[in-house]
Amino acid sequence: MTITLLIATCDSYSFLWDNLVTLTNKYIEVKTKVVATETKVFYYPGYRSINDPSPHWGTRLLKAIEYIETEYVLLILDDYYFTKKFDKSYLEYITNLLDVTKYNKFCLECTGYNSYALIPFSEDIYIQHNSSEYLTTLQPSVWRTSYLKQILKETWSAWDFELIGSEENRHYNNKIFMQKMSPFYFNAVRKGKIISPGWSEIKEKEQLKDFVF
Repeated sequence: MTITLLIATCDSYSFLWDNLVTLTNKYIEVKTKVVATETKVFYYPGYRSINDPSPHWGTRLLKAIEYIETEYVLLILDDYYFTKKFDKSYLEYITNLLDVTKYNKFCLECTGYNSYALIPFSEDIYIQHNSSEYLTTLQPSVWRTSYLKQILKETWSAWDFELIGSEENRHYNNKIFMQKMSPFYFNAVRKGKIISPGWSEIKEKEQLKDFVF
């Protein structure tokens, strides 16, 4: 496949890793997996841990991108616990579409957020207009690796990337698809390590571990 799974994380959220790996292995059918992290090694089989002690999210992610050899990355955050299957054929459909159209990003949107500026492309796929909010949203997305590297800045946090990045790249020819989907992942924690409502049900259904902070 022409795609790598890229996970962005850090030391303070390592308590999420055990369950993240359990669900990622179960639901995301990607062979090559790279993790951008801080000083703690992401020691799980099948994952390549790229460590950088920098406090900057952008610096760590850019370092990991240097080790990626595929044209595309599926970028997710460490608290995105997938609960539905994303198989090889679906991911190949996305990368083929990006190949044919020369677009740079395919966003998998399931939050129900309604303030995007969208242009219909097909039944449930849209083009995100350059006037839209959150052009650089960190909802799970397939990115052209070179595009992600180009628009990301070393000193940015994840929040900076979404907010400042969207504004700074508004006049760039972004070429972004967005597919409106039903929920397919559980956002495990909120800012401040607050466990999200619904955790007990997900933990029981997927037979996950209790968090150990």
